[in-house]
Amino acid sequence: MSVTPGTTLTFDADRLNPEQVTDLVTRYRAYIAVNDSETPAPVDDESWRTAESTGWTLDAVEKLRARLTAHGATAQLAALERAVANGGFVSRAEVYSLAGYAPSRQLKNWTSPVTGAQAALVAAGDLPEDAAAALETEYGPGRGFRPAIGFNVAPEIVKLLREA
Repeated sequence: MSVTPGTTLTFDADRLNPEQVTDLVTRYRAYIAVNDSETPAPVDDESWRTAESTGWTLDAVEKLRARLTAHGATAQLAALERAVANGGFVSRAEVYSLAGYAPSRQLKNWTSPVTGAQAALVAAGDLPEDAAAALETEYGPGRGFRPAIGFNVAPEIVKLLREA
């Protein structure tokens, strides 16, 4: 199925309850977000070059990578790597492409493996408790439910890996 910008989705909602309508709209928006060929490529503004350290070290980043690999979080690891290559951001469309996700898949709690791995590093004494989040979700403008537009990697991690 191909969707062009400005496409209108029309359906008879008489037999649908509000939750079903919400689900259809959410799936349609996810499809557009994943398949929109007009999504601009991320721009590396090189702001990571002046990133302040919050405690991440190359050793801690390698331990984070190892934990993600050990727990099968290959999509999160691939997204982290792509974000580093992009200068700190990986788009939703890139995540879907890297992971091979179907357009209907949601990204709820998608950063949990990274958050858990980071918490384990803190518990093991390999990372300070107040270290920047390794991977954070970025949402589009607005209020209420909004799908993620992408994910940011801590600038100091980008700096460590890009300069290594």
